[in-house]
Amino acid sequence: MKKIGIDARMYGAELNRGIGRYIEKLLDYLVQLDCDNEYFIFLRRNNFDLFNPPVENFTKVLLDIPWYSVAEQVKLPLLLRQYNLDLMHFPHFNAPIFYAGKYIVTIHDLIMTHFPSSRATTGNVFVYKQKVKIARWLVKQAARSAQAIITPTFYIKNEVASKLSVPSDKIIPIYEGVDKLSEQASDLSNWPITKPFFLYVGSAYPHKNLEMLIQAFQKFNRKKNFQLVLVGRFDFFYQRLMDVIGNDSDIIIRPASNAELVSLYRRAELFVFPSLAEGFGLPPLEAMSQGCPVVASRASCLPEVLGKAALYFDPLSCDSLIISWQKIIEDKSLRDKLVRLGYARAEQFQWDKMAKQTLSLYQQLLP
Repeated sequence: MKKIGIDARMYGAELNRGIGRYIEKLLDYLVQLDCDNEYFIFLRRNNFDLFNPPVENFTKVLLDIPWYSVAEQVKLPLLLRQYNLDLMHFPHFNAPIFYAGKYIVTIHDLIMTHFPSSRATTGNVFVYKQKVKIARWLVKQAARSAQAIITPTFYIKNEVASKLSVPSDKIIPIYEGVDKLSEQASDLSNWPITKPFFLYVGSAYPHKNLEMLIQAFQKFNRKKNFQLVLVGRFDFFYQRLMDVIGNDSDIIIRPASNAELVSLYRRAELFVFPSLAEGFGLPPLEAMSQGCPVVASRASCLPEVLGKAALYFDPLSCDSLIISWQKIIEDKSLRDKLVRLGYARAEQFQWDKMAKQTLSLYQQLLP
């Protein structure tokens, strides 16, 4: 029996969105798949009670060290050394540079490399720029020291290989999965939706390109026949977006419960994803799984992930996006085709497959 450690300090989709969901799903399925190895799952105080493995070969360890901290770089490797691990998995680029054991790192994207804009921070711009420099250096060190690197797409594999000068053969693309959303749909009676609507789900970070989306919608919707629903946590970035929206009552911003999200996907005229950069791109796959036609930017990894099941547009052109909307609204056969292809495409991405491939990589690297 070999000892495997997993840094789960970001565990939980509610706490840490994409990375938290990735760790959560990985552990959910590893518990079912591997009874031969001993696992040590390192958690923080705020998520320690969220993970409760039903098997004896998984042990929770409280390791309440903040990520991106000095303690993470200095104290964390000393604490990990106590467990005499045969393999460690850091599911984010913040692997401690002083960790001397064998490890795997997951690099989800290099968005900070592409979009180090001061608009991506709520704090001091100078401090942010220093953090960007440190993060770039850390991801490069983690990539070079790791025995293997997991990326969510081949697109990110190629970026990591070229931008971080890492041998391509140590980078293993492993696709993520699509969440099984509840079949219990909400009636949306408390939502101010009174017209056919377009839907977006996700954050409002600058690289998500929502300002262009809003400009295109306002240009398209001069006759006020549609609404645009933006689903996400109402944070600083969405608050800043309100200045772009102005007093346009046809644009709705609010978070949604799981049941409400199901109803929104099923009732929307289409799902729009204008992002300039993604590591994987889960929301459009979720939309496809619920029968919603998808319009997506022809950028980053999105054509790789969505394949022929989406209608693509130039993310730098409002007119290109508007033409895509018009095609779906006016061509029922195209809409039906995208729905049919979308169902099939979403089925190809399964969390259990991701966990099996990750476990296979563990086994290849274990002594």
